[in-house]
Amino acid sequence: MSDKPPSNKNRTENLRIFHQNIRSLHRKVDELTTHWINLFPHILCLTEHHLRDYELGNICIKHHKLGAFYCRKSQKHGGVCIFVHDTLTYTNINLSRYCNELDLEACAIKMIISDTVFCTSCIYRSPTSNFLNFLCLLESILMQLYSNTTNVNYLWWYKY
Repeated sequence: MSDKPPSNKNRTENLRIFHQNIRSLHRKVDELTTHWINLFPHILCLTEHHLRDYELGNICIKHHKLGAFYCRKSQKHGGVCIFVHDTLTYTNINLSRYCNELDLEACAIKMIISDTVFCTSCIYRSPTSNFLNFLCLLESILMQLYSNTTNVNYLWWYKY
């Protein structure tokens, strides 16, 4: 099967989203893409990429572009990102004001498919985080993203 999305890409039943807690994306792109031999994802969400923004910007994943990301500035590891297939049109939703290293790390994109608005977010919470702070920040994100005309898709990763 081709690694390109089907020609009827505007149909929601063909949308493929892949999530992986990658625990360091550095030197793992080839290993990651072997999972997609038959079904290349349209949206790729990665948690714990462990990269700085300048490093993440240099990652190349076949037929995908970096759509949204959050990188830690002071703590090690962590981080979230979303790669989007290069045939899809999207906009980045800025969630940086809600991100707090360890408590909540998030990024999101918005796409219109078949006249429906979809928000896809990738959210990570460290096991050593302040859970109440996480819930407050998450509620703020949901309030920003929510509308009656938007389908909000969430990919979660919790480490216990």
